[in-house]
Formats: sequence, C-alpha cells, structure tokens
Amino acid sequence: MNPNKSHPLSSAIDKITFAAIHYKDSEDFVLQNQSGIQNPPSFGKACLKRKCEFIAGRLCAKQALAEHKVFEYQLINKADRSPEWPENMVGSITHTHNFAAAAIGSKSLFRGVGIDSEPPITTQRLEGLKSRLFLDRELLPKSHSHVDSRVYYTIIFSAKESLFKCIYPQTETFFGFHDACISNLDLQKGTFEYQLLKTLGPNHLKGKTGTGLFYAEELIHTAIVEKL
Repeated sequence: MNPNKSHPLSSAIDKITFAAIHYKDSEDFVLQNQSGIQNPPSFGKACLKRKCEFIAGRLCAKQALAEHKVFEYQLINKADRSPEWPENMVGSITHTHNFAAAAIGSKSLFRGVGIDSEPPITTQRLEGLKSRLFLDRELLPKSHSHVDSRVYYTIIFSAKESLFKCIYPQTETFFGFHDACISNLDLQKGTFEYQLLKTLGPNHLKGKTGTGLFYAEELIHTAIVEKL
C-alpha cells in the first residue's frame, strides 16, 4: 500500500510536498509495510492501533522524502519523540482514524511546517474540554449559531496542534493551548489566523501573528507553514 499526494490541502500550499494514506488496522498492514522503517523501542509493546499509526505515518514521510530524491533515510524520533528530519528539510506527520499524512519542505524556503488531522470533537467531550483547550475569545459567538460547534472547535484545536508542530522543532520550547490564540476562521476560504501569547524564541516573540489553512470533511485537516 503506497501513500499518494491526495491530501485535501496539498494543492493549496506551494513548494510543500504531501503524502497521505487511508489504511485498515491489521497485523498484515504492519508486516507488509515495516521493512525499511526503524521502529522505536516501545514499538513491540504498543497495541495494534498504535503500530499501524506509526507505520502509516512513516510510510507517508518516506514517500514525501522520495519526492525530494531523499532515499534510504532512517526517520527516527528524538528524545522528545518528535521526528528527526534530514538537516535540509522541515516536516510534519499526522495520523488519526485510519488516515495518515506527512508534509515536508526545504529549509531553504521554510522555517517550519505543521499539519494535523482530527475527527470532529463529540459534543460530550467538547463540554469537558472547553476550559482546558480554548480561550474565552475563541468561544463560538452566539451570532454564529448556524455554525456546527463541533467543527468550529475542532478546527481551533487542530490549528493549535499544527502550530505546535510547526514551531516546536524550531524553538524546542514547549507551549500549551492557552499560549496561542486562533481567530478569524473563514469557513468559505478555509483560512484562520493565529497569534502567539508568549515568547518562544527570537523568531517567535509574543504577539507574532500568522495564517493557516483548514479543510473540513469527515476529518478536519489544518496546516501552517512558516516561510523564510
């Protein structure tokens, strides 16, 4: 089973290479696709679902790197469990609900890239997570009662995940859900804005703003890239 370029946001971001795959959890999927992939020490003890997620994500990364003529590269995890990309590349991996994707770009063009995919948050789970994940200013306005709140909040949640994946490899400074604000969601254009609420490094000062993209279907997909 080979990944392809059919990520919903692949045509919207120039010079970023995407690879995506839909798969089914099975021992056969793991056995047939783990050749050439270096498993982490915890792999053997992981449940089948986690093994398939890991393999699917690495397959996508392998395919995306191959598009840049990078072959035989062993993508391993750093001590903080983030992927260690080739020195001249930036990248991001996501996996959820039998979907996985990777996105990579050249460091000559980009500081970072972050992608994330999520199923819509259930109403029950949303009520228990609102205060932990969202700022007051991010709450759905009453004037937007026509908007599906599950989709709205999942976009914000996923956008923050993409932001973390984009910035953390550059700064190696942890930041939480309340350390960035997502705003101005445009459901027609599929865009949003973000603002950092704490300083993370010399290129990521408090108040820094930027934009990202999203696509909402069965899964919510978000992406953020930082150009040089």
